[in-house]
Amino acid sequence: PRPVRPLPTRLVRGLERLGLSGSVNLVVTADHGMAETSRQRVLTVDDLVAPSEGEIVDLNPTLGVWPRTGREDALYRKLAAAHPRLSVYRRSETPAHWHFREHERVPPIVGVMEEGWSIMRRAAITGAFARSPRRVGGNHGYDPRARSMQALFVAAGPAFRSGVVVPAFENVHVYTAMCLAPGLTPAKHDGNPAVARTLLREPAVH
Repeated sequence: PRPVRPLPTRLVRGLERLGLSGSVNLVVTADHGMAETSRQRVLTVDDLVAPSEGEIVDLNPTLGVWPRTGREDALYRKLAAAHPRLSVYRRSETPAHWHFREHERVPPIVGVMEEGWSIMRRAAITGAFARSPRRVGGNHGYDPRARSMQALFVAAGPAFRSGVVVPAFENVHVYTAMCLAPGLTPAKHDGNPAVARTLLREPAVH
């Protein structure tokens, strides 16, 4: 059978055939990176949070817990001292770059494993690594400043600067750039137009 070209290549060639390659902006990006995990780097959450202490609402590689009434302080102290590879915070004390402190859906106790480590229920551990003969896997959701969590961003077209590499930026700014590139006004959001403009020619092509 004839080899199938990767989608970006097919897309670019199609635009060239239509005579649109000089007027279309292309953005290729991802929402996160990936870190290798291992069966040997797993913390069992069953040993840390009993049902009487709190409800686990987020798990692996993060840990989110809604404590039972009157149990928050004790559970926080217990989890904070549980394992050197697990960092635990009260919601109001989470790292500022997580943007967790003000959101009502973030539980009162939040934790995250060190890059490459997992926190899982005992019943799920075997199955999670069963398909890999080396008992390794992959995961995301670690601190976004971890190098392995950085994602791809490539853009080309009349609105974007050519031949430049910009410093790493948060994905929240991608929406801003995609609006400004064709001259649209972004809806209210958390992106910073100043960051988006580092990607664009001046003035942006409409």
